[in-house]
Parts: sequence; structure tokens; C-alpha cells
Amino acid sequence: MNKFQNLIFKRPNPASNEKGVRIMNIVLAIVLAIILWAYVIGEVNPETETTVNGVPLRIVGTNVLESKGLTLLTEFDDTVSVVISGRRSDVYNVNANKLSAKIDVSNCVEGENQVSVQISAPDKVSKAEARDGDFLVLVDKIVTEEKPVDIQVSGDLSSDTSVEIVGISEEKLNVTGPGTYVEQVTALRGVLKVKDSTSEYNRSVELTPVDKDGNPVERVELSQKTVTVEAEKMLTKTVSVEVVTTGTAPEGMTVSPSSNLKLKIRGHYDDIKGITSLKTAPVNISGITQNSSVDVTVQLPPNITALDSGGDPIRNQTDDSVVIKVDFVVRSASDEGEAASAGSGENASSETAGDTDSGANNSGSGTNGGSETDNKENGEGQQP
Repeated sequence: MNKFQNLIFKRPNPASNEKGVRIMNIVLAIVLAIILWAYVIGEVNPETETTVNGVPLRIVGTNVLESKGLTLLTEFDDTVSVVISGRRSDVYNVNANKLSAKIDVSNCVEGENQVSVQISAPDKVSKAEARDGDFLVLVDKIVTEEKPVDIQVSGDLSSDTSVEIVGISEEKLNVTGPGTYVEQVTALRGVLKVKDSTSEYNRSVELTPVDKDGNPVERVELSQKTVTVEAEKMLTKTVSVEVVTTGTAPEGMTVSPSSNLKLKIRGHYDDIKGITSLKTAPVNISGITQNSSVDVTVQLPPNITALDSGGDPIRNQTDDSVVIKVDFVVRSASDEGEAASAGSGENASSETAGDTDSGANNSGSGTNGGSETDNKENGEGQQP
């Protein structure tokens, strides 16, 4: 009975009671903090500010500018960042899809313009503005200018062939766009691609506006984007020239033109491939009494051009002839006889194995004489 009474009426431990009070206070503080936070969020809902990225940007009023002969130089991004303010619960529910931005350029003038960004946001957003503020908008005048067409040839050709442009459907075309860009255009360049196996071309070639350094110029429009190019394969070759003479040399003299006379010519492949030699107009040698360089006319076939040593057309030529200089060598009859005798002596000495020293000397003398004569005869034709 006494044990039972002691168990029921046992006095509480002071240390245990103090620990329980402490736990109860902690729990109560947490509950009060949660209630206060819920009150602030749910009832007070303070103002806050945040940035929304990727808001779509529209540019309006460009048609108005074009009606005034103006156009935009400034290039805009597709999106902007927008700073918004409002109640926390309202602001945190706003994303880029609930905002829109636009720039109206209809009132801009040529030159620099400061233009603000107009933002559309939900009604509960108290403030919405572009993070980067106003935009600097550059406006230029629309101009049209005529620019030359430049066709270049590209391809693998043998060293003696080339391709010559013989016709372009349009030599010049109009270029339209902002004056700043149109001014940079120096030519409308096209590339004709060629190969050795083709002798004629008639092709449509696409054009690109380029600046003085050959770099493409953007933001301009051409009155047409292609031209038709006609071209021919050209062949360059060197042919012999036969000098035609008339008249009689002075008595006791012989007059002969330079031997091995050559001339470089160029023409359409089909026109020139069969040409191996050319003739001169008749040259009267009656009045030539000493070694002379004479202007001689070489007759040219149709569509054939004579070239100088550098490959450029000779200036003194027409559609059917070209004037070049030819060296004429004048010899006396006795010189001719000595040259012939020396030649015979040379042949005899070469055929006889047991010649005397004197015969060998005579033979050498004949050889020298023949060399001197050959040097005179082998003078090349010269161009005036």
C-alpha cells in the first residue's frame, strides 16, 4: 500500500521539468515564425523588382521611313531584357511570354535618333522598362546608283590557252540600298568557270556586289542578280613568217630577209588551230643597197591578233594585217662566191680523212666564213 501511494504521489524531478519547458518554447517560436511569414507573404506581399530576359522585340514604322526615302542602318536583336516591379506574388508569375517590346521608328530622321522601347506588361506589374534604356537608331537615305559588271574567269587551262569574254548581256546594273553601303560597292562581280575541253561559252553568271578589296557588300539589292556571259576559248601560238619579195637586187648584189622569222599570234581556237605560217605583203628589194630594217606588212587571217613578246597586242595592226620590222641583209656577188667556196671546202675536208695541215686550215677558214654568213641571216624580225 505504501509503495502504491509513493508511485502515485511521486514528486516531479526539477531538472526534467526545466528541459520540457525549453523544448516547448522552441516549438512555440517556430510556430510563431511560420505564422508571421505566412502573414507577410499572404497579406502584406511587399513590392519587389526582377529582370525578365528574352522578351520579343518588334520594330514598327519601317514602312513610314521607306515612304520618306529612308531606311534603318541599326540592326536590332530579336529580344531585349525587361526590368519589372510589383507585388512579389504578381512579379514572380511574369515570364517573357507575358511581356512584349517594340520600337517605333516612324518619326526618325536621317542620322542619329534616340528612341525608347515601349513595353507591354500585365496590369498587376507596376513598372516595366528596358534594362538598357533608350536605343540609338541610325537612319540613312535610300539611293540607287549604276555599277559596272566585272566578270572574272576561273578554271584550269593549258599555258597556251585563255578564255576571252566577247559579250555580257548587261555591262552595268542599278544597285539600291542605304547610301553608306551603296557607296562601298565598286563592282558587281561574277565568276565564269571554264575548262580546257570547251571552246565556247554562253552561260548565266550570278553577281555579287563587292568593295574595292573584293569583299562582298551586304544590305544592297541589284536590279537583276544574273547576267548572260558569252566567251570564247583563245589559243596562242608562234608561227613562221614567209617574206614575199619583188623586184631585183642591185647589180652584183644579193638582198635576203632574216631567216627563221617568227610571229606570235592569238585567236579563237577553231580559227587558229590550223595556222602554221603567215606571209607578208610583197616587199620591193630593188632599192635596198645596204643592211636595213624595213617595215613589212604581215597579212593576218580573220579574227587573228598579232602579239608582242610580252603577249600584248601589237599596236600597228588592223583587222587583217600587222606591221613589223624585218632585217634585210645585202651581200656582194663575190661574198656569195666565197661563202659558197668555203662551204664546199668544209664539206670536202670532212669527207677526206688524210687532209694536210694546210687543207685543214683552209677548211677551218671556210667554217668561219660560213658562221659569219649564218649570223647575218639569222637576225629575228623586229616589231616597230
